[in-house]
Amino acid sequence: MKPFYTQAPPAELRLGAVSFLAPWEDVFEDKASINYGMFDGWKTSGKNVYRRTDQPQEADFHVLYSGWRQCNSIPEGARFAQQQVELARQHGKKILIWCEDDLTDRIDWPANAIALRHAISRSTRHPCEVAPPIHHRDIQTEGADYLEGIRSDDSISFCGHAPPLRTPWGRQRIKDTIKLALYATKLSHSDKLGQVTRAYAILAFSRQQKVRTNFLLREAFAFNKWGVLEPGGSAESARVQRREFVQNMAASEYALCVRGIANCSIRLYEAMCMGRIPVVLDTDMVFPAESLIPWHECCVVIDEADVHRAADKLRAYTRSTPSQVRAEQGMFNRSAWEKYLSVEGFFENGVQAALAERA
Repeated sequence: MKPFYTQAPPAELRLGAVSFLAPWEDVFEDKASINYGMFDGWKTSGKNVYRRTDQPQEADFHVLYSGWRQCNSIPEGARFAQQQVELARQHGKKILIWCEDDLTDRIDWPANAIALRHAISRSTRHPCEVAPPIHHRDIQTEGADYLEGIRSDDSISFCGHAPPLRTPWGRQRIKDTIKLALYATKLSHSDKLGQVTRAYAILAFSRQQKVRTNFLLREAFAFNKWGVLEPGGSAESARVQRREFVQNMAASEYALCVRGIANCSIRLYEAMCMGRIPVVLDTDMVFPAESLIPWHECCVVIDEADVHRAADKLRAYTRSTPSQVRAEQGMFNRSAWEKYLSVEGFFENGVQAALAERA
């Protein structure tokens, strides 16, 4: 077991523990979320992989107890974070720092940091930054009842929010329609427009009719104030929405994965989990576990500049790749999710790869 060191902040600061620490600390989970309980497996297996030590010099690496943004939200928390970074530096150790939010601002990370951020871009990436997957429960286990009898075809799926498509008329739809026009005419970029990038990709597939589409558009956003997936409404309506989402992805061989507000897509990981082939619109994104997973073999990656030709590219891939090979790719993707992208897989293999690469 690899030893690591972390120090809890003073209780009066009320700073929570990062999810990596779930086997040793209470980690916040929103009970209303459909992904509640996703760290249960890690709580059991984590202590077989890592050992927490109270001796900073003995550890292979350090972990900042709380998220970077949370620490820096108050002066006392910022001082605590800096003290922990300095303690790791004094002992010649790397320190893992979680910074999981949608912001893309450049941070001048300490030289001994390994910063785990969802929302990073290749062109502006700091050398210390690593892209972690967005974690969720195992959909194949969670949605086993939903999957019975479903057979996939060579269509492409999408179930979710893609403003301004299917959104209610009002001021926000007008704003989103203007954003879509700016994106379509290349007067603005996806890093400033967020979710409308999805709408443009969906329109590109729907209008060309060169591949079969399986699109189910939602009227509203599905994440709460903590960024936790929560369909909303009653418990029954939430179950219905989740069943529709799982069945939508299960019924198609491909899954459209386009950035939302942040430059990342939870659908990428959900598609890998489901054993589907992600069709990724590359918006200068950074893939997680990039040294462990051959992403350009696992996915159909389409450059953002070629989004208007997305249907042509997917059709060419389908025609040039036998169905048996695509089926095997789907099974490989599921295996890669289990080993490198699931909660247990990334915290063990992804974290250790990041440490080894930056030793």
